[in-house]
Amino acid sequence: MCIKRVYRKRCNVEWYDVNKGEALKHGMKDIFSGLYWNENEGRWCVNKSKKKMIENGDVAMFDFYFYGLDDLKKKFGNKIYEKVGMF
Repeated sequence: MCIKRVYRKRCNVEWYDVNKGEALKHGMKDIFSGLYWNENEGRWCVNKSKKKMIENGDVAMFDFYFYGLDDLKKKFGNKIYEKVGMF
């Protein structure tokens, strides 16, 4: 006896429907084609991209000639202040 499986939409996937008029976001899966939207490349892909989009990513520039190691330790913490100082 063979029972036909009923497919249910997974709750851990963001679904995209053209008919709803939603805006595309990185990692959304199309309901009809089953492809994932990759915002990094700007195209539909078979596999979901594990890269995250950086939102509100600001670049901080420091003039290290006038920036001491104590100031770096306060800004970046004890773990990486030496790496930042060497850079």
